[in-house]
Amino acid sequence: MAMGGDGFTMLKGAKQTIYTGIQLRDVIANGMRREYSDFHGIAPRQTLRVYSTKGEDKK
Repeated sequence: MAMGGDGFTMLKGAKQTIYTGIQLRDVIANGMRREYSDFHGIAPRQTLRVYSTKGEDKK
């Protein structure tokens, strides 16, 4: 994603890239496992957590 090879170019101009060796799918899966373990389920989020930085309206 950070290299823009999948057409997702918003991270291409990052000032610094740190290679951790951890795949994004593993981060998401581990976070879901932890949430399920802590709360006995996966709760849907009711608020938008990603916002535009180009001055567009937040929805």
